[in-house]
Amino acid sequence: MELNNKKPTSIFWSWNADSMNANGQMIVFRLSARSFGLAGRFVSSLSPLESFLLLVEDRGLLQRVIDYWDPQSILRIGQCNTRLHGVAKLYLSDTWNPCDLINRYFGREMELLALLETYNAILFGPVILQFFDRRLDDTSILDICVGFGGALCFETFLHHEGYCFVPTPSGPVRFGDAVIKTLAAFPVSKLVVNGERNSNELDNDSKIFTFDRNDPQNSNRKKIRLHITRGDPLRHLLSLHSCKS
Repeated sequence: MELNNKKPTSIFWSWNADSMNANGQMIVFRLSARSFGLAGRFVSSLSPLESFLLLVEDRGLLQRVIDYWDPQSILRIGQCNTRLHGVAKLYLSDTWNPCDLINRYFGREMELLALLETYNAILFGPVILQFFDRRLDDTSILDICVGFGGALCFETFLHHEGYCFVPTPSGPVRFGDAVIKTLAAFPVSKLVVNGERNSNELDNDSKIFTFDRNDPQNSNRKKIRLHITRGDPLRHLLSLHSCKS
């Protein structure tokens, strides 16, 4: 141990047998005394917050503490060392797990994911913002945008999940009839050939259909808004900010 003004500044540590390298030379490890966090005259380099995050065993308490932090702070603390990186990664996987969001509304998680991929459908709306803001509300309505080609498949899936179509006062009672009526209402001159780019985003017409069901967990009724669009769902959503409602 090297001493400078009677204060420990570093520690030398070596083994007799296991510290030999391939050339038979002694390997010496130089470790900062500050990294040990020892009591007495050894000064710990860990802040009280870091020590708490490293030593806390109550996972629920740890999550409640990190809930107060913004995402940037969580990412920064995860860059301090390997253990804190694991803490941040665990929190991220628990808090922003898309499957947890899906399970709030559906029981057949994998079936929904397959439908989203097959028809390029997109989950969007206030629920997604609440999800990333960590303030999900069970009364919020989940929005799904899908093209006409996947409308009936999504309706079948929602039916199996216990959701019922809510017709408008002047519209058809059956969802299939409502979709056909909506499609027939589009002017033929505005129907775009598959693969052709639409020059006017306002022509990306869509229709919203509502489904709901009783939630056995509480008195709230779960609601789904199915946005059926003629064009690509992503292009339709990207055009919403510039289109008048």
